Amino acid sequence: MRKAIIIDDSKAMAQLVSGLLSEFKYQPIISFTIEDALKVPVTPDVAVIVTDIFMPGMGGIEGIGLLRKRFPMARIVAMTAGWDEMESEDVLTAAL
Repeated sequence: MRKAIIIDDSKAMAQLVSGLLSEFKYQPIISFTIEDALKVPVTPDVAVIVTDIFMPGMGGIEGIGLLRKRFPMARIVAMTAGWDEMESEDVLTAAL
């Protein structure tokens, strides 16, 4: 079964995304920090990584680069709801 790593500091959001991906036959692995996600064993069945961008600790901006190196075959989706102090254009620039 294909695996999906979901990284979000919000338990509710992580569970929501996990449920959605389960509907598409992914086995979800939930991590609440990038640091924990980087401890997930590297296997070829990790197909998707969904990560929040703005979180305590390392955060998604820096973490995406490390996740790409660790799981080079996985597709990465970045998302956020916590960009209160940034303009939307700045958020998009940071994500790119």
